[in-house]
Amino acid sequence: MAAGGVLVALMVARFALTMWSFGSGAAGGIFAPILVIGALGGLALGHATHAVWPAFAEEPYVFAAIGMGGLLTAVVRAPLTSIVLMLELTGNYDFMLPLLACALVAYAVTEGLGCEPVYELLRKRGAARVEMEGRD
Repeated sequence: MAAGGVLVALMVARFALTMWSFGSGAAGGIFAPILVIGALGGLALGHATHAVWPAFAEEPYVFAAIGMGGLLTAVVRAPLTSIVLMLELTGNYDFMLPLLACALVAYAVTEGLGCEPVYELLRKRGAARVEMEGRD
């Protein structure tokens, strides 16, 4: 299996496990899985782009950081935090413009679709749980 296929398989598996964990209501982190899924998706896209258009994607690993920032922005709705975090994690400012574009597009798409930020959903879930416990 090619590197891109392995990356996509890992991304799908990580996504399924994260949704299973999140849906079960078990306490657990979602921040790190978001970064891993974004990195795997971005890296797979980087390898695919490099295979088709090598001059455009000379270094596919840059797509991993951009994917992390884009997915984090989409899920959390914090584009500035996502951009700063990716720049701090990599220590590289060369891809700031593509990262900014990706974060803004991710923000616009999720807002346009009417999706709620994940931490807002967690807050509502916790409030509903407290309300139900109060009725008992």
